[in-house]
Amino acid sequence: MSGNSEYDSSFTQQHVHVPVPESEVARLTSKVLIGSKVVQPHPIDLGSGRKNLLFVFPDLAVRNLGTFRLRYKFFDLFSSPPGSRHTNIQAECIGGSFRIFSTKHFPGLQISTDLTKRISAHGVALNIRNSERRNKKRKDGNDRCQIDDEIY
Repeated sequence: MSGNSEYDSSFTQQHVHVPVPESEVARLTSKVLIGSKVVQPHPIDLGSGRKNLLFVFPDLAVRNLGTFRLRYKFFDLFSSPPGSRHTNIQAECIGGSFRIFSTKHFPGLQISTDLTKRISAHGVALNIRNSERRNKKRKDGNDRCQIDDEIY
């Protein structure tokens, strides 16, 4: 972790849990996330011979720079009594952290994973990369970028 700033947002976002009211979370996410925030599951065989339900968010994007984690909630919309506005959360999990780079510091796109290719082969619309696409070389000849003492 870089020690030359008074406030390191990546440390705070990853290691400190501050309870936030659900209405505030919804307000903040609507400003930060772009794309489909609600999706239906895709039944896909991942090689085990049985179907797995995968929730794919192919057009979800983050507007702000920084390190983030997404919280996923699973609802069964048909489990609520008719006329009820309340839906029970069936399951919830928090994904791993990921980083959003500025255009200047973006290291490039990696080759799509085997999982991504398999999901796409089952008809889910995804962008597939068969080769790595690095950022163009900078004027100083260095095509790697350095952020917070980490090389990407």
